[in-house]
Amino acid sequence: AAGLAVTPWLVRDAVVMGRFVPVTTQGGLVASGTYNDTAAHDPLVPAAWRPTSDVPEYRHLLGGTEIQEEAALRSASFHYIRAHPAYPFRVAGWNLLRLFDLTGVSDARASWGANGFSPGWAESDAFGLLALAVLGAFGAGRVLLRRRAERPPSGPAPDTGGAGRQGHRALWLAPVLLVLVTIPVLGESRLRVGIDPFLILLVTQGLVA
Repeated sequence: AAGLAVTPWLVRDAVVMGRFVPVTTQGGLVASGTYNDTAAHDPLVPAAWRPTSDVPEYRHLLGGTEIQEEAALRSASFHYIRAHPAYPFRVAGWNLLRLFDLTGVSDARASWGANGFSPGWAESDAFGLLALAVLGAFGAGRVLLRRRAERPPSGPAPDTGGAGRQGHRALWLAPVLLVLVTIPVLGESRLRVGIDPFLILLVTQGLVA
């Protein structure tokens, strides 16, 4: 299904740009906004992405064709990572906190505001996640208490079916992968839109149980 969706775009890019482009020309542009000294030493939003035009050390790389610019910025980003091998872990840590609104509502407002949304959207996102966390903790606590009360004194646990367990693993792999491919470069609460449905499913599962 993913291949069917992406293939026409790959063909279009090859025709328009004259060469094969692996899905996007945004990789270097995005990475260069995070992997630079300006982001690394920012005391207000540490290790956070910013437009490459706001990164003095990379401005000279902006220009040429879209493909040339992407290649130059990607190369500069990889060079920065090789020179600072611990920095990607710092980026991932801060971005994980920002992704889940754990650095304050002001970061959420900035994220949503940069994309044309009013502060109310950012606040509903942050406080909605907080409500989910409270409901999730309540549901999980109730489930644990019930299981402890219903635990048999001895004997093996009943088999609920291997196929169902495999299906659950495949389902929950999706939000994990979404987090893992996001936090090495970006950490904004609006990027959690694809993850939130899984959080709602998880909380609902606990409350229903």
